[in-house]
Amino acid sequence: AITALNIGRIDHETTANVGIIEGGIVRNGVPDKVVFKAECRSLKHDKAMKLANSMREIITREVEATGAAVEIDEHNLCKAVDIPESSFTVSLSKQALKKVGIDAKATFMTGFTDASIYNNMGIEMAVVGIGARNEHALDEHIYVEDMEKALKMVVEILRLSAL
Repeated sequence: AITALNIGRIDHETTANVGIIEGGIVRNGVPDKVVFKAECRSLKHDKAMKLANSMREIITREVEATGAAVEIDEHNLCKAVDIPESSFTVSLSKQALKKVGIDAKATFMTGFTDASIYNNMGIEMAVVGIGARNEHALDEHIYVEDMEKALKMVVEILRLSAL
């Protein structure tokens, strides 16, 4: 079923992947049960839902074609949110970044953060990177000077918010 899925970078605003695969208790046997966890994301909620439906249909079709049973436990964590560059939170973040010497530009991300949850609850939040490099890779890292700038940026956001 996994090999039939369209996964990876689907387009400039949509991704899908399988991150966890578990099954079996011995190396030399066919497992009686396999569990895998997949996800899809898009900047456009309708695209994400269409892709999720497609993934569900493909998984069901492929598994049932082997005579096995399939059970899908689906969670829609939250909708994609588009925060305009003119919004208060983006403007405030850009001001704070400029104060610490970073000329920031607003861009979109398909990543899921705590801000995703708050934005879906109507509490507008902008996500500001902290300078991490090679995120989600084995060599993910951050330079100390970038951490220091991130801390100064947080202090500046708090200062500007208090005005």
